[in-house]
Amino acid sequence: MLSILGLFSAATLLQGQVHVVDGAGGPGADFTTIFAAVNAAADGDVVLVRSGNYLSDGPGKPNKGLDLLDIPGRSLVVLAERGASVRTNSLQVHGLSRGEWALVQGIRFEQQGIAGWLTDNQGPVWLESCTLRALPFVNDHDAMRVQDCDSVVMTRCEIEAPVIQTGILATRSRLQLWQSVARGGPAVRLIQASISLSGSWVHGMDGLDSSGPPFFPNGNGGDGGDGLVLQLRSQVWLQDSILEGGAGGTPTGSGLPGADGEALVILTGRTHAVAGSSKALELSSPVREGAPVTLTVRGKPGDLVWLRLALSPDGLAHRGLAPGLFLGRIPAGGVLVLTLSAPNLPAGREGLVFFCQATVRDTDSQRFVASSPSALVLLDRNL
Repeated sequence: MLSILGLFSAATLLQGQVHVVDGAGGPGADFTTIFAAVNAAADGDVVLVRSGNYLSDGPGKPNKGLDLLDIPGRSLVVLAERGASVRTNSLQVHGLSRGEWALVQGIRFEQQGIAGWLTDNQGPVWLESCTLRALPFVNDHDAMRVQDCDSVVMTRCEIEAPVIQTGILATRSRLQLWQSVARGGPAVRLIQASISLSGSWVHGMDGLDSSGPPFFPNGNGGDGGDGLVLQLRSQVWLQDSILEGGAGGTPTGSGLPGADGEALVILTGRTHAVAGSSKALELSSPVREGAPVTLTVRGKPGDLVWLRLALSPDGLAHRGLAPGLFLGRIPAGGVLVLTLSAPNLPAGREGLVFFCQATVRDTDSQRFVASSPSALVLLDRNL
C-alpha cells in the first residue's frame, strides 16, 4: 500500500470544511440544496452532494429560480458522493483570480438552456466525469460557453447540444479535453481561442430527418453539424482524437437530403498534430481516511509511469513533466491498477484535494508524456 500524505508537510494542507448536501435531509446532511451549500462555503471548502435530482423548477423543487451551482470567485470543490447519481440544471464559474481554482466532479448538468457557463476566470477550472447537456426546446441553446478563461480542463466529460447549436462555444480562452466527448452543430466552435484534444471525440450532430406527411410530404433533410470550427486565429492541438461531421438528414418524397457536416472547418486558425497515443489516469474519488484508493493508468504495455500531485492545479502545472512517485510498468493489456492507502487528515481538517497527473515514458518513442489529469478528494472518515 502506498501513502501519499507524506509528500506534503502539514503546514501546506490548507483545505477546509466539508458541507454535505442531501435533498432528502438524511442523517449528517448540512443542506438540502446545492445552491445553499455553495453559498455558505468559504474559500477552500468542499461541497459533497449525495444522490438526487437537484432541479430548480417544478413541483416540490426547493430551489425555484436559482442557479444551483454558481461558484463566484473563490477556490471550491463541488463533487458527487462516490457512486451517487447527481443531476442539476446548470453550472456557472466566474471571477476566479490567479491562485484561485474550482473543481467539479461527477455531476450531471441538464436543462433547456445553457448547461455550463464559465466566464472571466484567471484561475483554472477543472471538470471531471461531468455531463453538460442542453435539452432541445423551442429556442435551443449551446451546451457550454467559455469566455475569457485562462485554463479550463475537462477529463472524461460529455458535452452535448441540439443539432443546430454548439456543444462548446469558447471565446478568448484555453481549453483541454482529455478522454471526453463533445457533440453539437458544430460540436466545438473556437473564436480567438485554443484547445488541446487528447483521446477525445468531437462529433457534429446528425441532421434531422424530414418529418414527412402530412405537413412535409416533400421535405428536405436537415444539414449535419460540423465537428470543430476555428475562427479568428484559433488553434487546436490534436492527439489520438477523432473529429467527425454529422450525417445529413433523410428527405421525404422529392425533397433533398441534408448536407453532411465537415470534420474540421478552418476559417482562420491552425492545427497542430501531437504524436503518440493518449494516456489516461483515473483515481477513485472521493475517499475516506483509511479506505483504499484505486489508481488506474491506461497506456501501452511496457510504458513506465510516475505520479505527480499537488495541492492546486497551478502547482501541478509548475512541476511540468518532472517524474514524481514511481508507480511501475504498464502490463500486457495496457492497464495498470494499483491500490493506495488513504491517509489520515491533519487535525481540524475535514477535507483535502490532490490534483494528480501521471508522467509516462512511452515504450515506443521513449519520450515522456503527460496523462490525463485526475483529482483525488480525501474526506474525514466520519462524514
